[in-house]
Amino acid sequence: MKLRQGEYPRRGDALLAVALLLPVILLLVHFLMRANDEGAWAEVYSAGERIGIYALSEEREITVSANGYQNIIHFGGGQVMVVAADCPDQYCVRHAPASREGETIVCLPARLVVRVTAGEEGALDGIAR
Repeated sequence: MKLRQGEYPRRGDALLAVALLLPVILLLVHFLMRANDEGAWAEVYSAGERIGIYALSEEREITVSANGYQNIIHFGGGQVMVVAADCPDQYCVRHAPASREGETIVCLPARLVVRVTAGEEGALDGIAR
């Protein structure tokens, strides 16, 4: 229905718009809240091999030495971050804390990769099997 000049949408039109937008907004909020879920884990890889998987809900620090460099990684509060590294560029230290599934922190000189996943420890998906 086309509105003529000076005509306003009716009450039913507004209710229809709200009914269509509300599920989209609720789904968006759900996915944003799920990103900081207690079930988030961080996988740590050094030189392409997984050296550990750690819960983001537990406070912990680990030191990873690889390729002549040393990185200190902090887990806790639902996020992971590299707090110290002796690599020359320091990109991994300046990187924002990662907390959402799929976020990755990389230190190229040390060949270190920290990736956030939502699965449980050691869980494999159907494709990986």
